[in-house]
Amino acid sequence: MACSSLLFLELLLYGAAFICGIVTAALVTVTQGEFGGICILYGESRWNASARLLGIAAPGSPSHCAFVDVASVLIAVYCFCTAFYFIYTYLLEENTSCLEAEKLNWTSPIHGTKFNQNFSNAETATWVNFFLWVLIVCLLLVQRRRGRSVETLPAADSEWTTAVSGGGGAPGRTSETDHLIPSGPRP
Repeated sequence: MACSSLLFLELLLYGAAFICGIVTAALVTVTQGEFGGICILYGESRWNASARLLGIAAPGSPSHCAFVDVASVLIAVYCFCTAFYFIYTYLLEENTSCLEAEKLNWTSPIHGTKFNQNFSNAETATWVNFFLWVLIVCLLLVQRRRGRSVETLPAADSEWTTAVSGGGGAPGRTSETDHLIPSGPRP
């Protein structure tokens, strides 16, 4: 499959739409942050002529900013995935020559009988890793939206701390200068 000029143009458009979606979501979020978390989309402003100041008379609904953010990110993800799919299928067709190269004899000391299979397995593992990270980020975002932070156990929790005798550490705590594996005779 040759990369035709129309396909190349389509890939460029998907790339541009991806960048625009991310920039839109970022700028709306930054603007909302600059206004103290208030969404000013479709809000009302008030001009104070005597003080020559512009103020917010009525903020816009928070759902306006949320909709723009979510729609922009979803469109960006769609465009990225579509562009990546086209690139992947193009490279997959190029990969057939690699399958044939595995069957050839290689010069010593090279053993190239499984290089394509190894790269394919590495690619699969990379994609699984990527999607696991996406799930982790989504989970953290959900936790943040619910107002929960990652909770750590207190340092004095007996379940997670070890009493240290000597070495400058307080009982129940380990000093940063203590050795992980103590040297010397055991008590």
